[in-house]
Amino acid sequence: MSKLFKLKEWLTLNEAINHISLALSEPVTEADIYRLALDKHLTLSVNFVNGACAFLGRRVGLEYLESITGKLLESTENLNSKGKYPWDGLLLPKLDTTKVMSIRGVWDLTLIGSEAIDLEFYYQQLTSGLEVTLAGFEGVFVEQDGVIAQLLTDFEDNEFQKGSKAYCEKIENEIDLKNTSAEEIKNIRQAYNKERNKYLDSRKANTRESLYFPSGGLDEHEYVFVVRTSEINQFLTAINDNEYLNTVTPATSSQFNLSDQITQTETWQELYKLAEKGIEEFPGWQKHQRKPQKIPMDQIDRWLAETINATKREAETIKKIIIEIFKL
Repeated sequence: MSKLFKLKEWLTLNEAINHISLALSEPVTEADIYRLALDKHLTLSVNFVNGACAFLGRRVGLEYLESITGKLLESTENLNSKGKYPWDGLLLPKLDTTKVMSIRGVWDLTLIGSEAIDLEFYYQQLTSGLEVTLAGFEGVFVEQDGVIAQLLTDFEDNEFQKGSKAYCEKIENEIDLKNTSAEEIKNIRQAYNKERNKYLDSRKANTRESLYFPSGGLDEHEYVFVVRTSEINQFLTAINDNEYLNTVTPATSSQFNLSDQITQTETWQELYKLAEKGIEEFPGWQKHQRKPQKIPMDQIDRWLAETINATKREAETIKKIIIEIFKL
């Protein structure tokens, strides 16, 4: 690992591809990175070079979302065989839609909105050449340090909004493509100017948040794909750990394997500390209850995400440590 790599907080997509290729001693392509991101083995990020507008919020459980109706939650039709809803433990974004905020810098793709469709499109273009015709209506969601952002596009950039700048550009392009007379061009532009003045008056009368709508895709913004160096390290560690575990014979105890892993890498040591914190602080895991009480693992996913701020991958490892080391 180069000294310069250790100092960088993130790498460009090409830099990440080269670094991972060297680390794995095998070729890695741009399509591979998209596939790894879509399969949630690697978190892909975007750097908003010139910033972007967004509604900000945080992930919460469904019970905290006002838009979820009581009938939906009370209906027994949605319960599975274990008496649970399929979305139990799911965390969704709760946004403050009263304030349009400016964001910039590096944000992680959440893959819960249209950004997942964008990645699938890029992947298919590089591999099969097929067009992805799916459309996302939820918007694009990115995340940074526990804050989630829904990207917004100004109606000025919507070519279907009469009077907008984008609408004007569309008209001018149509004029260039058609054999339009000078008189027709004059009439078209006069009509546009009227629409423009009307639109600008309406913008002045409306609140700032009403001037934006959820972005349909990443391409509505100026960005570049990047990968955080911490994410690359975690990804490579996970691959090496999996290779190590796969070489152990079945006769070797799983507790010994896991303990050995914890002592060998800093990443696992940090996860072990988080597991210890979970044991001490999770309400159902008080010290005097450890041995007699068995806690279903799916009950702590939300707690791990909200209290310890663990990622999904970290949560799975923490639960593995809790089960095998602490015997819970």
